[in-house]
Amino acid sequence: VIVGGWACGEHVLAAWGPFYASHGIVAMTIGTSSPWKDLPSDRCKALLDASVALQSENDRAGSPLQGRLDVSLRAVQGYSFGGGGAQLAALQDPTLKCNVALCPDDGKDFHDAVPSELSASVPNLIICGEKDSNAPSQSQAWCHYHKTSAAKLIFEVSGGDHYVANGPAGGIESDMGGELHDCCNCFCAACCLLVGCSRHLWCVPCPCGTISG
Repeated sequence: VIVGGWACGEHVLAAWGPFYASHGIVAMTIGTSSPWKDLPSDRCKALLDASVALQSENDRAGSPLQGRLDVSLRAVQGYSFGGGGAQLAALQDPTLKCNVALCPDDGKDFHDAVPSELSASVPNLIICGEKDSNAPSQSQAWCHYHKTSAAKLIFEVSGGDHYVANGPAGGIESDMGGELHDCCNCFCAACCLLVGCSRHLWCVPCPCGTISG
């Protein structure tokens, strides 16, 4: 099960789906209900809930996956806040076989709860960018690596930024919508704060496109 990061729609990581499928791995991409608000802890819950839903397809009558899944072989993957969520999911569900964290961000700058240690049993692959300014690898990815006592591997892409792992062939900022997305996000949030909206527009899709899926 694969989840994106802050303001990510499913399309941002969509390239991972056919990549895994080509290796015989069933991949499910998910969004979250409040993509501009959901922190790693929220994305952790979304990953685990989606994993249960995907497992149920193995027994559901009429499902194209009925009887075709090995539900003992499950993994999670996340990008940015979703990467932080994947780390938490591995901590909460030690039966997972793998956890892939792409340019992970643990949400500590947004006051999300950050555990002192990560999984001691679920193998962890971390892919990050050397020049990531959104979730700097030295304060995020490498910290995740050192806090994990399970089998682990970190791959830091030389010169890579926060979007370097959006797909198997890499990624670029425009996958996220570029500067228009950032401006639209900030403008909408500011307007909502000014008019006193109790939900601060965190729950709605980006009006400039399909950023929220």
